[in-house]
Amino acid sequence: MDEKTIKKIVDKLAVASNFEATYASEDRRWFITKAIKVLSAQGVADADIQSKVTTVVGKAKTFVKANGDFKIGVKLDTKRAATERDSRGRRVEILYGLIATDSGDPGLLDTGNTALLKFVAQRRYRSIERMELFVNPNGRGYFRYPDTCPANQAKNGWRWTVNMDAQKYWEPLSPPANIPIWMKNPPTAPAAFDPVAAVKSLFTRKDDACEGNLLDCATTMNVILMDSLLEGHDPAAFMGSQAARNPIYLSIIHVNPPITQPEAFFLTDPSAEGLFVKGGIPLDDLQVGDHVYIRNHELYKTLQPTGSWNGEHALVTDCGNRVIDSDKGFKFMGHGMPHGGESGAIPRFYKGLLGEINTYLHRSYRLAAIFLNFLDSNKTSIPASKWQHDTGTATADGNTFDVDYYFFDIDFSYLDYTSKTSKSTKMAKKHEHGFVVAHAPSQNQFMLHHRRKLADAKSDGVTDRGSGVLFAVDSAPETPPKNAFDPIGWILSYLNASGSELNYTLFKRSGHSKSLSMVPLDMWELYTEPLARMPNSNDVFTTRARVSLDAAYLSFLKTAKALPP
Repeated sequence: MDEKTIKKIVDKLAVASNFEATYASEDRRWFITKAIKVLSAQGVADADIQSKVTTVVGKAKTFVKANGDFKIGVKLDTKRAATERDSRGRRVEILYGLIATDSGDPGLLDTGNTALLKFVAQRRYRSIERMELFVNPNGRGYFRYPDTCPANQAKNGWRWTVNMDAQKYWEPLSPPANIPIWMKNPPTAPAAFDPVAAVKSLFTRKDDACEGNLLDCATTMNVILMDSLLEGHDPAAFMGSQAARNPIYLSIIHVNPPITQPEAFFLTDPSAEGLFVKGGIPLDDLQVGDHVYIRNHELYKTLQPTGSWNGEHALVTDCGNRVIDSDKGFKFMGHGMPHGGESGAIPRFYKGLLGEINTYLHRSYRLAAIFLNFLDSNKTSIPASKWQHDTGTATADGNTFDVDYYFFDIDFSYLDYTSKTSKSTKMAKKHEHGFVVAHAPSQNQFMLHHRRKLADAKSDGVTDRGSGVLFAVDSAPETPPKNAFDPIGWILSYLNASGSELNYTLFKRSGHSKSLSMVPLDMWELYTEPLARMPNSNDVFTTRARVSLDAAYLSFLKTAKALPP
């Protein structure tokens, strides 16, 4: 069917009176367009499309009107229960999204398939409400990032762990590795093996961060999606059947784990009885409840290699006007993001991410300028009592070279771009003490080392790019440097996802006095590709609850008691 005919049908059928009252104009047009595409793909003749879509629209309105207030099995206090009930528009979007995607013949609205429609809708909605009412804001005390407990740091980084109460049901599968965290069978006495109780134990509030769940966005998303399975018709029987598939099937792992046995985990199981589907979908077809990955700029990993914001695993919470870069477009929510504990569109997400990056960029700007000034002054700008020196060697690409290591025992400050400012207030500052720089004169490079002690920096060396922030001489600076140690003549070097070398111009001189200033990252530089895509494709990579009208799959769900008999 040609685009002109599709538009004509959409214009005719996507009127408000054909839909539930809260379903927005952009959603209505998407619904009609999607239904046309589904029916066309099934081989329905162009002449019959409008009639069949009209039938789908009528059935959908009747079903959504009757079921738009569906409930989920999450116990909430009075305040949060009222908040959840106010989300009818979100429930409506979920139902319409599922119906449109499977609007063919057979479809989800056909007799015998509505139980699956309700089950998947409840799973999608439960995930969002768990994220909104338990995970966020992190101050609620249910889920926090590993670095919120200082005692939680291990030699190789932060540990992932579950709350003290949940530890009777869960433990690391292969210590000292943090994850997978598997469901113990048997659990710590006197508890009995109970997958439902085990999952629910993860939603235990703790005032002390060190006693609560300390998980990043990827593992928290895994917990949220596992918890959604409790919407099964008989949760105890259903979860018991899934736990029996293998000892680690219901485990806490990265939501996109790099594993060689995908059938071993509930999130990646590709078998005929898998409960989730991972793959690509067109951006326009995102639905409320889809899991996506919102990318951060690749500079972040260089600036904060152990930081939590390399990107954000998030759920689509609302479709808005279905545009990705609009404040009124798709909204998302992840673990602690966007800041403030509410869902937000990509511009709001990126405002927080941009603030984080520019804060760390300004830290690098300050330290690099201090070090270059130190060299330019023939090492006199900082008193000799305030710095220490050691030497070493390094080898890269078969080339061995000398490295000078410096520890500067001084206070320094840098701008906090995440702080709130107004016309009458200045940007807040962060304050730290002491830093290490590794300088390779023969390579025309120096590294702001992430280690804070001279011996540790020397032990780690400089060949691993994760060891610090690397600066190199700019071979073609826009402004001629005054001398070899003028910051204008140096660039920040970082790697992209594929390992290719990229450069960022951090220093500039401007104004009449030609004073030195930092070049902050702009918002538009984050927008190149906000959502993770499939390889060699524009399709967005998602995790979503599996929908299949295959008779064998429906039989499996009934036998496992996910659906009523």
